[in-house]
Amino acid sequence: MKNQQLQSLIRELKKSSIENKVKLWKRIATDLDKSSSKRRVVNLSKINQYAKDQDIVVVPGKVLSLGELSKKLTIAALNFCNWFI
Repeated sequence: MKNQQLQSLIRELKKSSIENKVKLWKRIATDLDKSSSKRRVVNLSKINQYAKDQDIVVVPGKVLSLGELSKKLTIAALNFCNWFI
């Protein structure tokens, strides 16, 4: 069972995808709608490897603390490992 905030976010992303004709929002909504065991899990090292300086990174899942960031990034994720808190 998903919480109400997550369900609301998924609905808003799907709505925004249709209104703005942006497939990315629908893809993120679809990924967030998966069960927690099937959501994406990404290490900082992978984000650092593929993102460019000043990028905005969206992770529709959990960000783990393995690795380091050497760039200034904005990361939006559903969840972060406890190390970040």
